[in-house]
Amino acid sequence: RDVELAASEFDSANFVEEIIKRGLVPFAIKPFTLRALISAYRETNTLPADQLEIYRRLCRVAATEMSPSRLERGTTGLFTAEERLQVSRRLGAFSVFSNKTLIRTDLPLDGAPAGEIDLDAVYGTDFLPSGQPVQIGTIGLRETLDTSLFNWQSPHQVSWDHRSYAEFLAAEYLYFRGVSRKNLKRLVLTEQEGHLRVPPQLYETVAWLCTFFPWLTKVLLKDDPVVLLLSDVLRT
Repeated sequence: RDVELAASEFDSANFVEEIIKRGLVPFAIKPFTLRALISAYRETNTLPADQLEIYRRLCRVAATEMSPSRLERGTTGLFTAEERLQVSRRLGAFSVFSNKTLIRTDLPLDGAPAGEIDLDAVYGTDFLPSGQPVQIGTIGLRETLDTSLFNWQSPHQVSWDHRSYAEFLAAEYLYFRGVSRKNLKRLVLTEQEGHLRVPPQLYETVAWLCTFFPWLTKVLLKDDPVVLLLSDVLRT
């Protein structure tokens, strides 16, 4: 109902129908990503046919939206939205391919617990899609985790606001880093009982990778076609 009210200036019924059909309800219930969806819809009275374009918009908006506490203090941070987005891509890749759902922001002497990303692995130099280097340290990482892409579970634990953010950004990270065919296949395919298979936790990320690397679709048709049938990304 709130979504319909926000979209009352145009055909809200059709807008809501498209939101449901595209599986975008978790984003439509958040004010900032709802605004992004309305903006995209308003351009042509329909949401973009390309799911890739929708998620790029949502992630960019979420990387721009800062935490209420930071806004109340009037501090916008030192990183640009594009730099925070690149840090998020890097975190997405670590989260998805290590199958770890939490990010640890302190540094326990005995290391991060199982299931949590140790920030020592995240710090360092990365590169924007333009090739410009980004130095990722404590300040830039904190700014990124303070965006609407993430949720603070405790003073030292952060999770993704929605797993689909991590899945999409992980795929985009590999695309912008120019991962080779050989390395990509090693990353997403494992041998199970003499056959190459995609681990279930990678299904949606691999589906996004198919949109970035069309050749991967042919590989999956041969080795693991179930991924193509089950993916929410490829069904939309």
